[in-house]
Order: sequence, then structure tokens, then C-alpha cells
Amino acid sequence: MESKRGFFNGAVYKICNYVWWFLLANAYFVIVNIPMIINIFALGNTEVTGINVFLFICLIPLGPAFSAMFTVMGKLVRDKEVNVTKEFFKGYKRNFWESLFFWLFQLVVLSVIYIDLLYLNTTELPVIFKYLIMAAAFIIGSIGLYAFPIISRFYLKVSDVIKLSIKYTFKRFDITMLNWLTIVAIFLVLTRVNNVLFLFATSIAGYLIMYYEVKVLDKIEEELSAE
Repeated sequence: MESKRGFFNGAVYKICNYVWWFLLANAYFVIVNIPMIINIFALGNTEVTGINVFLFICLIPLGPAFSAMFTVMGKLVRDKEVNVTKEFFKGYKRNFWESLFFWLFQLVVLSVIYIDLLYLNTTELPVIFKYLIMAAAFIIGSIGLYAFPIISRFYLKVSDVIKLSIKYTFKRFDITMLNWLTIVAIFLVLTRVNNVLFLFATSIAGYLIMYYEVKVLDKIEEELSAE
């Protein structure tokens, strides 16, 4: 009986810790992206028919925030515990310029793709062009889902980060698809089932992506050590 009670108490304590870590990390992520959050809520259900320059500017800080979130979740996946405040802001500061540069490049490319899609919707060009552009957006997004975890863990040139991200996007396409399925599932739950998930959404996504990619990151570490 005592052993069962001890196991139960230990399990409850562990679950409470994870809930707190996810909640706190998500709160920090929201705080450093307040302009973006305000802009999104201000838009509400407004139909977006063009480029929102202010929203584009508000999206720029997302890069360092992604890096900080993956720093926290990477630590949690590896060590099973984490000082969220310390790791988040350490990762935010340490990888700020590298993650900002990569994200700005990615954001510009995705914006160009979005403009192309808007243009295609007004023309009678074959639908294959639209699918090709959407495939390009998928690849660019997939590369980012490897790049930020890599940036959060290693000190590398942006060019090396991009090369590794492209490599594993296709080499580990199973993980690439898992990343997207996770994001889509969280988005659907958030928008159609229970918006309380907003309190944990980014943390859960970050944790699962780092969990999927931990062996990839370990492999990269081995390759770097062998050089």
C-alpha cells in the first residue's frame, strides 16, 4: 500500500511539474510576442486579402522565441527537468541574432510564396502551379522545424544549419511528417475543441518536436565531434 501511494504521489508530482513547466514556457513565449498576439486578436475573423505589413513586422520576434522554446524543451527531453526561466532567456539571448537572421529569411520567402498564391488565385493558370508553390511552402516550413532545434543546441553557421536542416527534412521524412501532424492536431484542437489549449499549445508542440528529433540532434552531435 505504501509503495502504491508513493508511486501515485510521485506520478502526480511529476505531472504537476510538467504542467507548470509547459504553462510557464508558453507564458514566456506569449510575453515576448505580445505585439503579434495583439495583432492576431485584432484581426479576429477579418478576411486577409493582402499583405499586412504590421503583422509581418510583429512576426519578426518569433525567430528568437522559437529558439528559446526549443532550448527549454530540449533540456526537458534530455534531463527530464528544467529551470524554465533560466533556460528560456538564456536561449533567447544566446541565439538571438542567429535565429532572427534565419527566421527573417524564412519569413520573407514565405511572404513571397503567399503573394504568389494570391496572384495565382486571380489568374487562370494551371492549378499545378498553385500546388508547386504550396509544396515549396511546405518544404520551407519543414526546414524551419529542424533549423530552430539545431540552433537551440549547437553553435553553427547559418549556412551549416540550413544544410543540415535540408538534409534531415528529406532523410527523416517520417519525423518531418510527425512534426506537421503534431502542429495540425494541436491547431485543430485549439480552434475546434477547446481554446484552453492556448495556455500550453506552443510548449506541447515544442516538446513533441524535440522528442521526435532528439536522435537526429544526437546524430548531428556525433558528426560534429568526429570532425
